[in-house]
Amino acid sequence: METEHYKPVEDFNELVERSSYWVRALAKTMGIWPGRYVAMRMSWYRRLYYFMLSMHWLNTFLQIEFFFRNLGNLGLVVQGLCSFVSICTTGLKVMRIHAYEDEIRKIWQALENATYFKRIRFLRKTNTGAIFAGIHQLLAEQWKEVQMNLRFYSLVVGLVALNYSVIPACSNLYNQFQGNAFNRSFVYNTYYPFLEPIKRRSPLFELLFCSESLSGYTTFAGVVAFDGLLIEKINEIFSPILLVQLFTSTSIICVIAFAASMPADGGESQTMLMVLYLIAAIYQLFQFCWYGQRLQNESTALPLSVYDVEWELCAANFKSSQHILLLYSQRQIDMRAWSFSAMSLETFSTIIRSAASYFTVLQTLAEE
Repeated sequence: METEHYKPVEDFNELVERSSYWVRALAKTMGIWPGRYVAMRMSWYRRLYYFMLSMHWLNTFLQIEFFFRNLGNLGLVVQGLCSFVSICTTGLKVMRIHAYEDEIRKIWQALENATYFKRIRFLRKTNTGAIFAGIHQLLAEQWKEVQMNLRFYSLVVGLVALNYSVIPACSNLYNQFQGNAFNRSFVYNTYYPFLEPIKRRSPLFELLFCSESLSGYTTFAGVVAFDGLLIEKINEIFSPILLVQLFTSTSIICVIAFAASMPADGGESQTMLMVLYLIAAIYQLFQFCWYGQRLQNESTALPLSVYDVEWELCAANFKSSQHILLLYSQRQIDMRAWSFSAMSLETFSTIIRSAASYFTVLQTLAEE
């Protein structure tokens, strides 16, 4: 019998590029997007990655120094712990993406070219036009959903990064031009060995502020790039980091909620920053679990769809093939945090309940 393969419409590549713009753009500025898609010379592109990563881990080390030197101050420890856990997790995500660059390139090519749909063969005597139109509509809806999700997520994470970096910079410039007496503020709570007495003098302050801002941008770009790339290879690439994400999300949500409930030195602005940070942390965990749940739902519905094809009216050869397909389709497909847990809404509710329990414990300890 003559068969025909699915052919994407002409504007499909444009739709994919438009929907994934933020993932690609931010990953390129970090040097972690597959090199074949980048116009920059490969040697400079690799240097960009190592430079951004080294600045990121340098500021992580400086935050560790600050953390251990202020263990007696609960407010500073809580505020520092929020950013410290976030940038550590992001550093691991960035390194993981870079290590699996070839695999991510193959996955991206398959998505960009609709490779998996092209492998399906349809009989020419069927109404292939209507079938292809239905497939394209389904793909278009999914990519538009990706686009909306990435825009919202980039906005939320960007607002948090803005509060940490851009607003302090504008405040420093405003007070300096007005001639006001003020204490120059950095992006993070950090301790600089040997430079602590002079770190607020120019031009050293400007250099250190820029280095911390680069680390903040690395966190922003790395978070959006990794979380937007969540697509048997996918589990291999992302499952170890998803396990780390579960533990860090529990601690971050707990600590941020506790920080938001404490009287802050920065007043309402600091409280608003913590609330915004909390929203971003919860949404970050939610999108992992939401798409994991949808994958589980589709996996559960697949064998039912295979069975409901009026196979009893077909020839014996078709019945044999359909039976094999039915057996294969009953295998559960899910996105896992290693072998620890499947990403689902049940996991999301478990993490939120655990974070709430730890939050209650922290409040009790603080009151004592």
